[in-house]
Amino acid sequence: MKLAKITKMLQGLLDPEQGRAGKREAAIAEVLEKLRRKETKYAQRLPLAQTDREIAKLERQLKVCRAQIRKAEQVLGL
Repeated sequence: MKLAKITKMLQGLLDPEQGRAGKREAAIAEVLEKLRRKETKYAQRLPLAQTDREIAKLERQLKVCRAQIRKAEQVLGL
């Protein structure tokens, strides 16, 4: 490793603000992946729904998931 790369890595480890931000971003990214899996699951179940109540529930869950995904992407800057 070059000295500049080592210095940058050490600064990241020693700076508590940067460390917290990295952990926060990692946690948000993990939640984002779970939300995307949930969205896929609900979207796959929607065509199989038989009652109007079931369809409305799945559509509501999809809407909530999509809103949460947008919010997480905004926080991460995607």
